[in-house]
Amino acid sequence: MPGMLYYPNINPPRELIYEGILYWDTIATIVPADHQRLLGDQMRQVHEAGLYVPINANRVLSQSSLEDVLYDFVGLLRTIPASELLPERAESGRGGCRLNVVKFPAELILELVERGLARLDEDFTPGSFSQTLWVPPAVEVCLLSIVARRAAHFGAEVGCTSDHALRPHTDQYRAHLAGHAITVASDLDRHENIAPCWEVEIGRLLPIPAGEVVLADVLRFRERYDGERRRLMQAIDRLIHELRVQYDHPQDVLRVVEAELTSSIIDLRAAIRSTKVGWVKRSAAISIAVGSGYGAITLGSPFSWLLGIAGGLAINVATNKIRTGGGRSAFSYLHRVGREISALN
Repeated sequence: MPGMLYYPNINPPRELIYEGILYWDTIATIVPADHQRLLGDQMRQVHEAGLYVPINANRVLSQSSLEDVLYDFVGLLRTIPASELLPERAESGRGGCRLNVVKFPAELILELVERGLARLDEDFTPGSFSQTLWVPPAVEVCLLSIVARRAAHFGAEVGCTSDHALRPHTDQYRAHLAGHAITVASDLDRHENIAPCWEVEIGRLLPIPAGEVVLADVLRFRERYDGERRRLMQAIDRLIHELRVQYDHPQDVLRVVEAELTSSIIDLRAAIRSTKVGWVKRSAAISIAVGSGYGAITLGSPFSWLLGIAGGLAINVATNKIRTGGGRSAFSYLHRVGREISALN
């Protein structure tokens, strides 16, 4: 199964760490070279369990031309108010943040400084892993979102369902927009990077333990019920891929995979009941790029209509457009962490 690529931060919130452990092969985040000292306690446990994949931003961006990276970056900057692009220090009250220099290609760092979007730290020491710039939070989010999209694009070259593939996940709306949404009119000039998409609410399908369940117990559940969790993700993956191809008749797609999806949901629920702890469902949507025929479908607001029912759970969809990074990284997850849909008894 593919891995979860969380961005823009190194440490996902607890809810997404638990989801990553339960439903994905690995959890990946974007890091500098000395990333281990930056991992929180839970992510250290994920790393020790062999389920963590650090993504080096410098290595990802170096596989693309500086021109292409800057094209994306400048396009994103046009969506941000000028007042949010001042690289002040954090203690000045302007919300500045430190950006690790060795996390990004030297050419890109030089561009940031020359454009007035970054300021060298006063204790800058060439060649040190601790060397930093001060940048606005908006600049950091833009850069890391670009890295996430390109990392997913490169991972998709081995096949979208490969164990080495990565699916972008974020719980920050601005990062989601920066990573995948259309940002400027000039995007439309690059038709190969823009695709219509379904937005499918799948949070109901992926419950996580509630309350004070410790990560060690989540790891044990993953190991004990590996077959059940894999069957569910394979059924969801089939739904995703069929929706991407058979976009003209989405209800027909659900009817085709309904038996498989329902059976896997029932099996997972049986496993959940054996834990004797509470579980909850949280809101999460996946954007699925589809084919050219989608243009005839009327765009609507998020989760505007019902796709159907599987395993007693409603699956809602809406329509939108997505930037796909050349058409390969055609999946993007947005989590509303903190928005609980319901308890699962």
